[in-house]
Amino acid sequence: VLVACVEFIRTNDRAQLRERLDELWNHPDARSLSQKEISSLSLLELRTALSTAQDDWAGAVLTRAGELLSGLADVDVLRAMAHAYHGRNTAARTAIAPIVSGERICSGTNAQIAGWLLEAHLAAANDEPRQASHAVSQAIALAAARRALRNVVTTASIRVRELLLAGQGGFGAHEEFVTQALAAMTRARNRH
Repeated sequence: VLVACVEFIRTNDRAQLRERLDELWNHPDARSLSQKEISSLSLLELRTALSTAQDDWAGAVLTRAGELLSGLADVDVLRAMAHAYHGRNTAARTAIAPIVSGERICSGTNAQIAGWLLEAHLAAANDEPRQASHAVSQAIALAAARRALRNVVTTASIRVRELLLAGQGGFGAHEEFVTQALAAMTRARNRH
């Protein structure tokens, strides 16, 4: 998987990435991956599929994740991401509601972070500043504890970036992490 991702970064060939990932998922050893690994890889693959508007690929990711992570909250986050991408914000919030309420926790911390970042985005879009602030704080607390800077940078929307900018100075022990995340987001945006 790492080789496929490095090749993608080098070539920016999404078709080649999809082909390599399909090969990897079809390999017998893929079934021995942990739930956390499957969750993280599914997040990466879904983000790539959605960012390239390949609905068939996104659907395949959701189907596979549903089979391999059956009954886990990680699948709810993946479905919520797909709903949000297609503008179905109510469905997205419904999918992540059990995570936001604390009823369910994802097996993969990356999925939990993505869920909170998505909730922050959706709450901000729905003009719910208190919920948006709470959600972004939850995401930052989880991400900072794991030093998961890349997760925040690759998952955070422009709305979430605005929430981070507006909240600067209010993240307490995580302030340095937020500053690093904002700087990385700026660098990433300037590259494109």
